[in-house]
Amino acid sequence: MDRKKEIQAYSAAIESIPQYKCFNAKQFPDNILTASVHNTVLVLETCRSLLSSDASDDRCIDFVGYVHRSFLSDAFLGIEFFFEALARESKLKVVSLDKRRAEEMVAELNEAGVVFKNKKLHKWLENKSKTKPGVMDIVHLVLDKLDIEGKEREEINKSIDALRILRNKSSHGLPFISDEEFQFLKDVNLPIDRDKDGFLLFRIGLYIRIIEWLEKFFEKVCSSSKMKINSTIEPASPEKLAAS
Repeated sequence: MDRKKEIQAYSAAIESIPQYKCFNAKQFPDNILTASVHNTVLVLETCRSLLSSDASDDRCIDFVGYVHRSFLSDAFLGIEFFFEALARESKLKVVSLDKRRAEEMVAELNEAGVVFKNKKLHKWLENKSKTKPGVMDIVHLVLDKLDIEGKEREEINKSIDALRILRNKSSHGLPFISDEEFQFLKDVNLPIDRDKDGFLLFRIGLYIRIIEWLEKFFEKVCSSSKMKINSTIEPASPEKLAAS
């Protein structure tokens, strides 16, 4: 580990992050991102201090991994809170894609006069029809309401999916990344790399890139004339999201 280089990178990030508008925001939805970036600066400062100390490289690497997991988890939770609040505020009924497909399939079979004799198929359709909506189900419904289509919608979907991949990878001790996933993340201009064994390497520049995207994304969606959100609305709790 090149500690001098790492310390320089962390110092640059610590100085850059407070320059973003979201760092000083007080209204929803920016306050979701504000809490995340404030916490991130604090742990980055701790990480920089650790790198400057006589702590072993292994100790520093372990803590850096914790910092990555914390930041990426917070960033993705911000997306969840934001879309869930938009859906609640607009009283949108969210149905999972699996549930919709299962109901459509059952309707088509009933219309064709097909009798369910296959118990496994019947059970599969029954289970699918009970599937609760996930994050992307809520995202797609809100984007439909906002009438965001074409290239703009594709970019939003890709960015959210990229953030989801990074969040999931950071939770693993050995974050192996496939060629397809790696290329996907590179295509959305994320500063990532991987070692010779195919394990994802997180770069500090990733923090700035994600904060920039989230800030622009929130501004874009909130400026839509199709849907307005109360600036005082409270995001759903993690427990509520986990149960949904």
